[in-house]
Amino acid sequence: MSLRSLFSADTRPPILLTLAWLTTLSLVAAGTILSWHQGPFWPPLILTCGALGTLALALGQGLQRHNQLLEKTRAALRQETDRRVSAVADLERIASNDPLTGLANRHFFMEDLDYAVQRARLSGEKIAVIAIDLDSFQTLNNSMGHDYGDQLLMSVAERMRTLEDSNHLFCRASSDDFYLRCYPLSDLESLIHLLDRIRDLFRRPIRMDDEDRYLSASIGVALFPDHVGDAQSLIASAEAALNQAAALSGTRYQFYNERLHERIRERMELHWGLHDALEHRRFHLRYQPQQDLATGQWVSAEAKLYWEHPERGDLGPESFMEAALETGLTPAITRHTITLVCDQLRRWRESGAHHLTVAVNLYGPELEDGGLVEHIAGTLRRCEIAPEALEMELAEASLASNGHQREKQLRALSELGLPISIDGFGQGTASLAWVRDFPVHQLKIEPGFVRRVTSRHNDSVIVRAIINLAHNLGMQVTATGVDTDAHLTFVNAHRCDFAQGERISPPLAADELVKHIGFNRANTTEYS
Repeated sequence: MSLRSLFSADTRPPILLTLAWLTTLSLVAAGTILSWHQGPFWPPLILTCGALGTLALALGQGLQRHNQLLEKTRAALRQETDRRVSAVADLERIASNDPLTGLANRHFFMEDLDYAVQRARLSGEKIAVIAIDLDSFQTLNNSMGHDYGDQLLMSVAERMRTLEDSNHLFCRASSDDFYLRCYPLSDLESLIHLLDRIRDLFRRPIRMDDEDRYLSASIGVALFPDHVGDAQSLIASAEAALNQAAALSGTRYQFYNERLHERIRERMELHWGLHDALEHRRFHLRYQPQQDLATGQWVSAEAKLYWEHPERGDLGPESFMEAALETGLTPAITRHTITLVCDQLRRWRESGAHHLTVAVNLYGPELEDGGLVEHIAGTLRRCEIAPEALEMELAEASLASNGHQREKQLRALSELGLPISIDGFGQGTASLAWVRDFPVHQLKIEPGFVRRVTSRHNDSVIVRAIINLAHNLGMQVTATGVDTDAHLTFVNAHRCDFAQGERISPPLAADELVKHIGFNRANTTEYS
């Protein structure tokens, strides 16, 4: 064994100590021999040297082990630091990126846009926000499957990423909505060139499952500070311009303008006001009667919710329900409406009106409300109202979205005993298969068709076809939009079951309805 290997890091401490003690013993032995000749001081000196040598070797080995432990600790700390840095980077990426497309998510985009607006205020530079919506994507996603839709979105995002540079940031804002921030914006010509490049992205087909898929998009553009002065308004303005572009055909873009600004201001006021109105219960009901064309009697009514606006007076549902859909307040408003209707039905029942059925409109999002059925059942029990007296009137346009979940909810409502009708039937958004499969007892014809039966032959054909379809499927049918004698004569002649419109009656307050119907007649049909 060499001297180097003896003192190497791999040598075990017992070996060194053993050798040290052997050395000490040798020195003692040698010292003893020498002491015979050199006098009495040599033995202690030799023993002291041996002990010091042993102690030095032990200390050296201890320091060597300590250094090895420190090196292992440093390596472990480096690994832990690298792991934590990687984890932080992953968390930052998750927090800022859309997991499907890899583009920025809405939260990160809004933070970036806020920062860009602050800088632009100081520098006087311009910002452009471009909102992009894929046309008919939801229909394609529902028909082809969500995996297909995800692949399509990833392909679109990959193309968008080719337009990104240091001045451009793309974001996936929601399902098929994208934003693009351009800052700083050098001039309008460069923006137009960028918009043309975006349109070119959609002129080329996307290869999906060995076939070419063509997409079109609606594009809205808003500028800072030309149009608005903050990040939120930039987004809202770009989306308003996008909605205007959606009315055109093909891939097209629309710039924000003052007319849109006024519409946005009014819509935002509606959004804020609706929250306050719901909180303080600033709603009341009117009832538009439906006439049984066979007997001439008013047997049912559609409940219409009116908002008691502090500045604009009574607003009908056509004035604010679209805003309610945008704010997500529709389920809460519908629950409140059902409560008001059931309370009124109880009062009518107590006054002798047992025959009247009242229809409540459902706009679609309510069917995603897991507590809707329980709320209705509880309200009916509290008011002691039979389910047959409360009809659910579902907008046809809402059937195309998430049909399976909504069918499940509708079946639960039907099993509760509630009659269900489809409102606005004939717009073409619901397939006949949905009408066949949903638990529906009545179709309500889109009022636009009824109003044109005397002026457009095709509309009169459609109305007759819907009446025949409903009867052949064992359903009843109501003609809405019956505003003139001619409308009433037409639907009556073609065996429509019920009619609703200005010719029958405008929407009435509850006490006015009492006066017109005559509740205490002997031939009422009671629900018990």
